Amino acid sequence: MISTLTIRNLRANMGRFAMTTFGVVIAVSFVVSAFVLSDGLRKTFNDLSTDIVASTDFEIRPVETFGSTEFLDDDDVATLQAVDGVAMAIGSTSAPENSVRPITAAGEEIPSNGPPQLAFSWVDAPGLSPLSMVDGSPPGVDEFVIDLDSAAKHGFVIGDTYTVVSSTGRHELTLSGLTKFGEDNATVGATLMSMNADQTDQLFGTVGFDSIAIAMTNSGRADLAGAEAAIRAAVPELDVLTQASLADETAAEFNTQIDIIQYVLLGFAGISLLVSIFIIGNTFAIVLQQRTREMGLLRLVGADAKQLRRGALGEAGVIGLLASAIGIPGGIGVATGLTALFTAIGVTLPEYDLTVAPRTIGVALLVGLGVTLIAAWWPTRKATQVPAIAALRSGESGRTESGPLRLVAGLCLGVVGMVIAGLGVAGNGSTSAMLTMMGVGALMIFVAVTTISPRLVAPVASSFGLVLERLGMPGSLAVRNARRQAGRTATTATALMIGLAVVSMALVVGQSIKSQIGSNLETAMLADYLLTDQAAEAGFPTAIVEEIDADPTFDAVTGFRVAEMQVDDEIVDVIAARFGHLPTLFDLDVTEGAIDGADDSVLVSRARADLDAIAVGDAIDVTLETGVATTLNVSAIFDNDAVVTQDWVVDVDVFDRAGVTASDLWLAFSVANGVDSATATTAVEALAERYPQGELETSAQFQERVEGLVDQILSVMNALVALAVIIALIGIANTLALSVSERTREIGLLRAVGMSGRGVRRMIRYESAVIAGFGAVLGVAMGIGLGWLTVEALPDTFAGSISIPVGQILVLVAVAAGAGLIAALLPARRAGAMNVLAAISSQ
Repeated sequence: MISTLTIRNLRANMGRFAMTTFGVVIAVSFVVSAFVLSDGLRKTFNDLSTDIVASTDFEIRPVETFGSTEFLDDDDVATLQAVDGVAMAIGSTSAPENSVRPITAAGEEIPSNGPPQLAFSWVDAPGLSPLSMVDGSPPGVDEFVIDLDSAAKHGFVIGDTYTVVSSTGRHELTLSGLTKFGEDNATVGATLMSMNADQTDQLFGTVGFDSIAIAMTNSGRADLAGAEAAIRAAVPELDVLTQASLADETAAEFNTQIDIIQYVLLGFAGISLLVSIFIIGNTFAIVLQQRTREMGLLRLVGADAKQLRRGALGEAGVIGLLASAIGIPGGIGVATGLTALFTAIGVTLPEYDLTVAPRTIGVALLVGLGVTLIAAWWPTRKATQVPAIAALRSGESGRTESGPLRLVAGLCLGVVGMVIAGLGVAGNGSTSAMLTMMGVGALMIFVAVTTISPRLVAPVASSFGLVLERLGMPGSLAVRNARRQAGRTATTATALMIGLAVVSMALVVGQSIKSQIGSNLETAMLADYLLTDQAAEAGFPTAIVEEIDADPTFDAVTGFRVAEMQVDDEIVDVIAARFGHLPTLFDLDVTEGAIDGADDSVLVSRARADLDAIAVGDAIDVTLETGVATTLNVSAIFDNDAVVTQDWVVDVDVFDRAGVTASDLWLAFSVANGVDSATATTAVEALAERYPQGELETSAQFQERVEGLVDQILSVMNALVALAVIIALIGIANTLALSVSERTREIGLLRAVGMSGRGVRRMIRYESAVIAGFGAVLGVAMGIGLGWLTVEALPDTFAGSISIPVGQILVLVAVAAGAGLIAALLPARRAGAMNVLAAISSQ
């Protein structure tokens, strides 16, 4: 009986439940897309990783230890070649990703925001190199080769000479040939270049070989374990990697980037699921309340509460399965759309197979079915607990207002949450520990607000009434309807509250960070121009500093090099700059001591000085990454780390004496006094043309770009929240549609006593605006509070004080209220079109 009734109820309410499950379908689609996209990309890159090392049985590298300057050379190659069973040993060198970039015939560099540009020494050994010539000849001195797809895409022609920029400067190289990777040149979009092995040190700024690849003979390959032992015995001081470990290492590098995409998509899914739980629960609560009399009759003819619960949960199960079934192909569509979106913004993803693994289907079913059942469980349980006679008599499922116990529980939970969050803010532990405590406290506060929100409907709705009641009877009735069903209003608005709380918190934190960054940069920046390279870590040739210094157009100039340094037992990053020019270009807010020109002086950040009890005049024993030990004297402690983000700063002479060959990652310089703007512009443009891999900006442009990075992060968050808000508004529309059906007789009576259809439509729209406004007010209030807690927990270098974007938040509330009006269009239209007599006579 119950199964037949379940099917009938589904048919009767399918339209309403279809709208309700929209959020679940979206969530399942994003879950599926996350796995489809990541699984496809992983398979592609795993296959690529296998192809890269397919011909290499072993790879030999120097052991990476701090202070070691060991590199591989021809002697190491000869030693390995002599090992029994080794067919071939070839040394090779690679440049850091995107550090070697060819300039096209049009004078443009290949975009670096997509697949990487990779450069290697040419390995003239088909058995050990995945690259093979397809046209032309291998690279000789002052020549290079490039893969055939990149050549066709960017117009490189064999025999032509091109400028190739690297960390060692500009080089004029002739394209001698085209290569392919494997059989099909499966580069997944990367640009592959190879240079003559005798020139890689000059072009890449390297010394010796990075690695030595070994191919075994057939007999040696028959006993790889024995071969590995023999190789390790021959070079005990070097690191030996097998083919399997090489493939795993290469794949792991690719998979790190894939994981980021997967986590973002799962974040979209998580927010959608959270919002959908409230919407589904609210819909089931209303529908089951409307069927209270029906359930009372079923109880009288023999159905018990468990059967009724099973029937209602069966409806939820069918809806969950349907949402999962739709979400699976929807996820494939989302993955395809995201691939196209990445391509449109210039980030080309490699071709991948659409892989829908059994795990993906299982997760989709678990998510769709599980969320729907969880959301429907409480309203189903509550509805089936009403005694049969009571249900027949009143047709009501119970009170919707929150009782005293719920209020007390919510207040207690909120107090505990605030205490925990406050301890996190006031704590002296690590930032991660503070944020964890704040997260727990914030979650408890959120649950507390959700618990007591029905009690907040009356005061908030009454404040809206100050405006709506001036719009006539429809406005007054809308406010009263929202207050009368406070529990329903609160539950419907909770879904919207979630999204707006997240976006408000993000706006507050983002604005606070931007304000701090802007303030610090504005104070610190004295230089006129900065030259940076965001695409690579290789940096610029150190000779560029002397080049700028020798130009009378410019005055002070310094580069910034980064290397590692050991202090006690800790390995830290240290910056090297020209102390003689640094104070002219930046105000580091030196609070103690001064930046002097002593060769052995070091600047220490305030945070580091406080942590290690360092004072001006202290002698610090350190070891540079080349293994050279020296003593540095603390000459100053600085407080502004907006530009110099490391804790330790030394003069470039310290690096030079220790043999540290780091390149300048970025540069800052100023125009000399008395130089007119036209002369300065000409010199700056010439500099930009000579070093096209760099981004040449004024201080103001640099500050604007850095602040824009915060906006980019917020844009991802806003897109996520926009999705949640859309789902929440669908929930409001669905709730109003059910409410209109529930209040059919009431609406008929209003029409009978003189209210026009237009007035009814306005009443429904205003009620929707009250619900959306209520959710917006609570969401914004919570978002500002959580944003303040987050700002307080962050280090002062990130956000020293809270900054609230009042204008944006007011727009947010207004948009939410306006969206509520839009969400009510269809329910309002239906209410206004009711036949008066039919509505009055309805049961």
